[in-house]
Parts: sequence; structure tokens; C-alpha cells
Amino acid sequence: MAQSVSQMPRSPRTFRCTINHPPRAKQGVRFGPKGTYQNPKILAYEKLVREAWLETGHPMLTTPVKVRVKLHPDRSEVWVTEILGEEQEKGTGMPTGDVDNYFKALGDGLEGAAFGNDRQVRHLTVSKHGRLSRDKRKEAAST
Repeated sequence: MAQSVSQMPRSPRTFRCTINHPPRAKQGVRFGPKGTYQNPKILAYEKLVREAWLETGHPMLTTPVKVRVKLHPDRSEVWVTEILGEEQEKGTGMPTGDVDNYFKALGDGLEGAAFGNDRQVRHLTVSKHGRLSRDKRKEAAST
């Protein structure tokens, strides 16, 4: 039986944004006797990125998202795609932290073992997944 147009699941939307400024790498926050310090150049770059997105008129998405970034010497290209129908994090066993922070810990652990320096990483794919079903856990435990 054919579904009516209103019952058809919609396709995820992808939005593209170009930041016309050389990319900057974020450094950690420093703590000192006068409180915390963040590099003003990084703060200005983050503002520039936010403004570039807002200027496109793209929405702020509330679904889980997939982000793809291409870094060029003079600009960054960003694609943000909705992930529809995926479980939300709460109660799924899915890691709840920021995905980039998980890789920072993994990358630092792999540095000096899997590769000499994490600056060697040229392509990175990180995704979060929920817990295994009971059958899959038993299967994994038996191997």
C-alpha cells in the first residue's frame, strides 16, 4: 500500500557554510592567579564562525547531527546534516560527552604508540553509538 505524502518520512537536510578565514586550532583554557584565560584570537575566531553560520540563514538544528569539515589554508567549509530517527542519548548507554573531547583523550593515548604525533591525523571520523542489545552483548562476551 502506498504511503501518502504526509506519511512519508522526510529526508535529512544538509546545510553548508564557508568560513572565509584561515582555520584556527583551539588551545586549552589556562588557569592563573587572576582566573581563567582564553586566547582572544580564538574567541574572535569562534565569533566569526558563529556569525558566518547565522549569515547563511540556516537554522539551529535540535536533532542529532553529522558534521563534516574541510580545512583549507584560507577557509573552512562546514556541512551539518540532520540525523533523523536516531535514539537520543539519555538512557541508551550512549556516551554523553562532546564527541571531540572523546577523541582528544583517545588521540593523546594513541600518540607515541599508533602514530608519533596527533598532528599526523589528516582525516577523523568519530561517532557515538548506544548500548548493545542483550543478545549482542552475550555474543560479544563469548568471542
